[in-house]
Amino acid sequence: MLKLLEKLGLSTSETKILKRVALLSASLSIILIISLYFYNSFANKPNSIKLRNHQIDTTKVVDIDIDANLDVARRSMQSNDYERAIRHLQRVIELRKDDFSTQSLLADAYLEIGDYKNAITTYEKLSETTLPESLLSRICARKAIALYYQGEKSVSVEALKQCIELFPANPESFCFLGQIQASQEIQSQTALDNLNKAINLDSNYVEAWYQLARYNMETKQYLKARELLLKAIEINPLHGKSQSRLGMVYYYLHNFDLAKKAYQTALAINPEDFNTRYNLGEVYYADNDTERAMKQFKQTLNYNPGHVEANFKLGLLLLANNMVKEAIFHFEQANHNKKNDPRILIQLAISYERISEKKRALSIYNSVIEIDPLNIIAQQKIKYLTQELNQ
Repeated sequence: MLKLLEKLGLSTSETKILKRVALLSASLSIILIISLYFYNSFANKPNSIKLRNHQIDTTKVVDIDIDANLDVARRSMQSNDYERAIRHLQRVIELRKDDFSTQSLLADAYLEIGDYKNAITTYEKLSETTLPESLLSRICARKAIALYYQGEKSVSVEALKQCIELFPANPESFCFLGQIQASQEIQSQTALDNLNKAINLDSNYVEAWYQLARYNMETKQYLKARELLLKAIEINPLHGKSQSRLGMVYYYLHNFDLAKKAYQTALAINPEDFNTRYNLGEVYYADNDTERAMKQFKQTLNYNPGHVEANFKLGLLLLANNMVKEAIFHFEQANHNKKNDPRILIQLAISYERISEKKRALSIYNSVIEIDPLNIIAQQKIKYLTQELNQ
């Protein structure tokens, strides 16, 4: 080969370079052939991978993926992070399309985030499938609940009654039917009977204890409500709604220290529960702890910028601390989300007075009179500002 190359007029150094290139090309060709051989071998065995005489079963890899996603989804549901739960539940369903219990859990997550259309669609598909009675009864009740929150209240009530006929041992149908009846009539014996029926069917059903406590709060039986909430928390210490509701009970009983502790526990379970955060701010506000109250109202607005009462109360505190422009911003926000509330409009007008925008303040007081002609504060302010502006 070397002699042939020399005959072509190539120098010795050029000949050596060509020889190295030829050897490298031959080596790469051999490697490519070996790689193709092993690739074809693996392609014919989709359920396993060979590596140094060890075999990895890909079905086990899929099972691990499913278990991991289910674990994260369940923990996310417990911590009320339903958006995250949905992502992981959808991944499980991609891998295991006939996993109906996971589909039911996905529908529950849709229900919790307020995606009632997807919740109802998923429940309906599941109800047409052959499933264990325990799961079907739960799906029946949950679909009726989704209908209620979607605004189809009368349809929901009839659906719950039908669920009770089909599955008379399902506590959830009795519980939610009782909840609806209690919302329609403050003292409803039928609601009370249905809530107690749910507890009799399942004494560990936390939601029934919680709803029964709500019923007693509405009738101002706070000590009874406290007893019921403590029972719910005994069953499930991580039931954030019961912890938060317990804070409300203590607030109405004027035990602010215990109210704070209950709200703080609820927030430790679910830091994004902006209503509980607002309620904690209310306790600090009532206890004249201005700094902590402002902090909680601001954090409430971080999660829900349109929260009317948090904006209003924060506006009051800012106004009291002579932070008038900041107060105006929050009163405007409150007014934007709750039009024609004289409380908000009066404070907004007072704030504009404080920065000498008297014409604007007068205009707002006049709008208060249009809503509430007998509002004494607005009447007096209109008289005073009219005189001032005419001088």
